[in-house]
Amino acid sequence: MAAAVLKEGKKTESVVIVKLAECDCCGLTEECTQAYIASVREKFEGRWLCGLCSEAVNDETVRSEEDITTNEAMDRHMKFCG
Repeated sequence: MAAAVLKEGKKTESVVIVKLAECDCCGLTEECTQAYIASVREKFEGRWLCGLCSEAVNDETVRSEEDITTNEAMDRHMKFCG
C-alpha cells in the first residue's frame, strides 16, 4: 500500500508495508501492518488472533462467572473454535 502525500508543495511517497498474519485459533489470514500484529500479540500473550476470535476471547473473559486470565479465555475459545 502506498499513499501520495503533499508536503510543502512537493509530492512524496509514503509506503506502508503489510504482512499476512494467520490466526492461531481459526487459521484465517489477514493483511496487517507489523505494528498491528505486534500489538495483538502483546495483548494475547504472544498469539495472533483475528478480529473475530479476539472479540470472542474478550467476551469469554467478561461472561465467565469466575475470574479467568486472557490465556484461559483463549484456551476455552480455541476448544470451541478448533
